Amino acid sequence: NLPMHIALPAPAKYVLRVVVWRVRGAKAMDPITDQNDMFIIGRVEGSNPADGALIRDQKQTDTHWRCKGGTASFNYRWAFDVQVPMVRSRLVLQGWDRDLIGSNDMIGEASISLQGLFTQALRHTGTGGAPLRYPSEEASRLVTEDS
Repeated sequence: NLPMHIALPAPAKYVLRVVVWRVRGAKAMDPITDQNDMFIIGRVEGSNPADGALIRDQKQTDTHWRCKGGTASFNYRWAFDVQVPMVRSRLVLQGWDRDLIGSNDMIGEASISLQGLFTQALRHTGTGGAPLRYPSEEASRLVTEDS
């Protein structure tokens, strides 16, 4: 029998694109005005399988001032440069209330695993197919449940 080759796939560079459109149902952090000055932080986290080095890239939206009823609109686009494979990869989204005096208040956080998407990307490499997309319904559901 011939030995089986079980090495990791060669690293491939990708761009993970994230769009932040709106937030609904966020808790108001200012009890007097029942409003938030909301911004979103997005972070891709993982580790390099070859040496275990931590990978972390962070981006932030602008602030939606005086948003009422827990709703904020952004229409913001991020592009994260990633190298696949990546171990324990995830996208962390955090909603924050900006305070001009004192520290900002975290409203909530959601974590979405990217392992399945990155595995799919490795299989898709070199096929010339359309860009891979994370199912928007599932992403919306995960963010709602984890918040």
